Amino acid sequence: MKRWLQNYVIQTEMSAWVYVLILLVLILVIILCVSGRVYKTSRENPVNALNK
Repeated sequence: MKRWLQNYVIQTEMSAWVYVLILLVLILVIILCVSGRVYKTSRENPVNALNK
C-alpha cells in the first residue's frame, strides 16, 4: 500500500488508535441499541405479546 500512496502528493498514515477508536464507538452504539430494545421489551405487558 505504501508504494501505491507514493503516487499522491498528500500522503497520510493511519495509526492503530484510529481503528481502536472506531471499534470502541461501534461497540458503544451496539450496546446502546441493544439496551434500548431490552428496556422497551421489558416495559411491555407480556399479555399483549401473547394476544398477537
